[in-house]
Amino acid sequence: MRWNMKLGTEKTGKERQKRKQSLHMVFIRFLLRFCIGTVLLAAGTFAVYAILVNTGAIRLPTDDQTRIEEAADEIRNGGDETELLPDSCRFGVYDSDGHFLYGTFEGREKEEAWERWKTGKTGSFYNYFYRGIEKDDGNLLIVRYQMVAKFANPALRNLFPNAEFLILSIALILFIMQAAVTARSFGRYLKKRLDALTEIAAKAGGEDLNFEREYSDIREVDEVLGALFKMKEALKQSLKEQWESQKRKQEQVAALAHDIKTPLTIIRGNAELIQETEDSVELREWNQEILDNAAEMERYLSMLQEALRVGRQTEEVREKEEFTAELFLEEVRRRAEALGRTKKLKTDCSYPEDKCVLRGKSGMREQLLRAVGNVISNGADYCPEGGTLSIWAEKKCERAEQFLRITVTDSGPGFSPAALRHGTEQFFQADRSRAGSEHYGMGLYIARSILEEYDGKLELDNAEQGGGKVMIYIPCDKRKEGGGK
Repeated sequence: MRWNMKLGTEKTGKERQKRKQSLHMVFIRFLLRFCIGTVLLAAGTFAVYAILVNTGAIRLPTDDQTRIEEAADEIRNGGDETELLPDSCRFGVYDSDGHFLYGTFEGREKEEAWERWKTGKTGSFYNYFYRGIEKDDGNLLIVRYQMVAKFANPALRNLFPNAEFLILSIALILFIMQAAVTARSFGRYLKKRLDALTEIAAKAGGEDLNFEREYSDIREVDEVLGALFKMKEALKQSLKEQWESQKRKQEQVAALAHDIKTPLTIIRGNAELIQETEDSVELREWNQEILDNAAEMERYLSMLQEALRVGRQTEEVREKEEFTAELFLEEVRRRAEALGRTKKLKTDCSYPEDKCVLRGKSGMREQLLRAVGNVISNGADYCPEGGTLSIWAEKKCERAEQFLRITVTDSGPGFSPAALRHGTEQFFQADRSRAGSEHYGMGLYIARSILEEYDGKLELDNAEQGGGKVMIYIPCDKRKEGGGK
């Protein structure tokens, strides 16, 4: 079941609102619970220790010292040390010259105990103390004992020499466990309340904006949920308005594409009549260019209408296309010369002798012609009347890749520094140095976009002799004998 932060399935938002609490109060509640647990743990540890002491299972730190003092007089009178001293103590009996006579001391401890007694250093590491008792027979009893709580059971005492340390260690482990449980409980509590935020973020990331207002019993989380809900409503409204605006634009473009066909049909029809009746070879040649460009405009309109109707084709369904560079460049030359005649410009075309093949997706040839045509048209727009538009092509190798590089130069004023940086950006019109015609900042942008789609690129520069210089790079392969179209 999806968690929605409701305190009860029948409770309304107003009822849930009454039980809001701030995050710091939640933290204080868990902290208070932790402190109470710590106090109970300390009290329980003390109670267990007291019970073990009262039942004799644990001896107090002063127990050995007390029993030694109680047995001192009897030992002086010749009592048996082994029976009178606590079993947790070690001892040694020495004569007046310091010779060890008997006892439980071993190794170096025999000499060390005598030296400590003679120098008065009766304290030692780890709460070890030494006590001397002079016996009536002239001998000296030296007893070593510890001021620590010990288990009465010898086996437990050997395993855990310090009972207090064992109990405190267990209490510390329980304290750490309690802290971990409290932290985990606090984390799970917060996570459960923050799950609503994660869920809303996931829905927004998946573009699913059809979710209801969520509530939390933590005031700060509830405020964020409310802000997210308001943001969702604003975003939903914005997307709706954007979609409606896009739809209107598509309808307008579709209507425009349809309406353009009417004057285009009239132009084409009249051009065909002129083609049939006009005897001048030159006029018929110019008229043929009108027909060819009208046909090209019709193809563009058909492509635009198809794109508006079904959207852009997917890569998987598009077929492959292959054509030779020389045929492609010849079409470029023909279009450039036609444009040059219209603009009263000189066109100079130079192409490579090496043959190569251009391969790509279906429609690549028309798209590349469109890109190169935009670059040539851009250069022609900035050429003065009687100026020169130069186009030359050559094969280049960059990073082990073969490119067909088409360079277009014009005799205009050239690119400004700003245009060299931003000239291929959409709607860029800041280049006042190449003024003189109406531009909308789309030609070079469209050319660059088409070339990048086919793994090519577009570069801007200024020619050494002056004027703008645009370099077009198109990936190509060396033509094989009998290959190409």
